[in-house]
Amino acid sequence: MRLSQIQLNENLEEKILHMTPDFPYIYCHVEMDTYPGGYIPWHWHDELEFIYVLKGTVEYHVKTTVITLSEGEGCFMNSNVLHLLKPQDNCKNTILLAHTFKKIFLGGFYNSIFEQKYINPIVNCKNLEYYRFSPDHPVQQKILEKMRAAYEIADRHEFGYEFYVRDLLSSVWIMLLQDAYPIVNKKKIKSSVETDRIKAMISYIRTNYPYKISVQDIAASANISERVCYRCFMRNIGMAPVEYLLQYRIRSAEDLLINTNKSITEIATSVGFNNSSYFGKVFQASTNCSPKEYRKKFGG
Repeated sequence: MRLSQIQLNENLEEKILHMTPDFPYIYCHVEMDTYPGGYIPWHWHDELEFIYVLKGTVEYHVKTTVITLSEGEGCFMNSNVLHLLKPQDNCKNTILLAHTFKKIFLGGFYNSIFEQKYINPIVNCKNLEYYRFSPDHPVQQKILEKMRAAYEIADRHEFGYEFYVRDLLSSVWIMLLQDAYPIVNKKKIKSSVETDRIKAMISYIRTNYPYKISVQDIAASANISERVCYRCFMRNIGMAPVEYLLQYRIRSAEDLLINTNKSITEIATSVGFNNSSYFGKVFQASTNCSPKEYRKKFGG
């Protein structure tokens, strides 16, 4: 399955498309160049995810941490973790293979021995938001091989593939639990309210970016002060709220330049810029080309 966009609700939760209750798993061939702006924006999902880098180099941004994955490497992303993906240094033709599934896919049913003993220790571990796999590590190399094999089996859709995919990912899960045991076994940390705050404020920006909004407005959406708002943005996504707002406006403009026939002035206004000249300067600084050049290059 090939995807070129993700759907987010008002809380930045990704709506996982094509996943059915009777088989809560999907596999995806992700070509980063086909996504608006060439990256996947901040989002989260209740589902668990394994990623294998087939080609290129991708950056996973989790709070202020950047995990760089090159060809042949992979990553586990835990449930409900806010993250962003983008190719490193505008690396072209970056391709990912993704396994996304609900924990019941491996657990079988709610509160089963599989869920209690093997799945929940990872899902409920606040110390384990993600886990990187490298082919230089013997155990992790086997994990990567199984992830790749599971994708190929799912993609062929041969008779019984559902059993084989679940069997391989169950094996991957046990190996992950064993390899990450020192992290899982650490003293548990308390869940921070900052996760809910940053989701609320980013959601507010996504809804109101076309209008004139201030840091005070953004902070108010999470019932916190401007100072706390600033610290929350810096600690969780590594940029100030105004910078995130500006970047989101530019990404929205990129999408409109590619997918609509609106004039550049109309686009500037619709994403929150009152001055088209200023919009052009900011767009140029962000994308290294003017809005007109961007439309010509990517508009098809």
